[in-house]
Amino acid sequence: MRLMLCLSLASCIVAAGCSGPSERSIAADLYTRLQSGDCSAYVQLAEAAQKGLKYANTYLGLSLQTGHATKCLQPAPLALQAYNKVLKEVPEAAFNAALLELLAKRHQRAAELLELAAGKDKSGMPVAMVRLALLYESGAPDLLRNDSLAAQYFERASAAGDLYARFRFAQVLLAGKGRSADPPLAVELLESCALKGLPDAMLALHDLRKADPAAKEEAARWLGMYSVYRPAAAGRYNSFLATMTPREQKAVRDSVAKHNVSKQPEWKVPDYSSPVTP
Repeated sequence: MRLMLCLSLASCIVAAGCSGPSERSIAADLYTRLQSGDCSAYVQLAEAAQKGLKYANTYLGLSLQTGHATKCLQPAPLALQAYNKVLKEVPEAAFNAALLELLAKRHQRAAELLELAAGKDKSGMPVAMVRLALLYESGAPDLLRNDSLAAQYFERASAAGDLYARFRFAQVLLAGKGRSADPPLAVELLESCALKGLPDAMLALHDLRKADPAAKEEAARWLGMYSVYRPAAAGRYNSFLATMTPREQKAVRDSVAKHNVSKQPEWKVPDYSSPVTP
């Protein structure tokens, strides 16, 4: 009976049909329920506060200040509610909302939001393009894997300057996965990544060249550059050099030194699963 009465009174608050002492006593009763762990009271207080009712706002503020509302707060739904109001106006809102949908395993909805953030032209967010490419590449129970779309978004992000997307697009071009293979363009992209400090691109170039006798020095150079960033690969580098003539070894070492790899910071792959600011 008491619960039904409280619900009825809360409805009265939300409808703004009560005033004065009635509103105050209802808000106070909801606060008392909230103190005892009734989260439905928090929802009703919040709804009443949104209507601008003074005692609802007062007791809502009190519940937040004292910490009684903390266990009733649901950050993800509240964040989504805020983001959903501006999805089309602010790409970052669409991207951040997509991350929340991914956490909730609503992959189809996440893809829709990422497509919104990625846009249709160069003004889209590269981080959204990469996250979308990764999503289509892996697929999910409610989202079919699509290698063609994954390749498309890796390519777009690469063109927008994302180095990791450029590396991944090069892999797509080497494998012919999602689009026609294009090894020469793949090598060009890998070299661009390697010269900007991406160790994985250096190792990939070594692996591509090591079987070609005519490219042995080049293969050794990439492995030498890679070993600067990954000291554990030094043994592999020295073993590879041992298969070459002294002249070739000197040429390789001179080439590695010329690139000043030790003075170039390693390029770190960004975190594509963290919220971004506008």
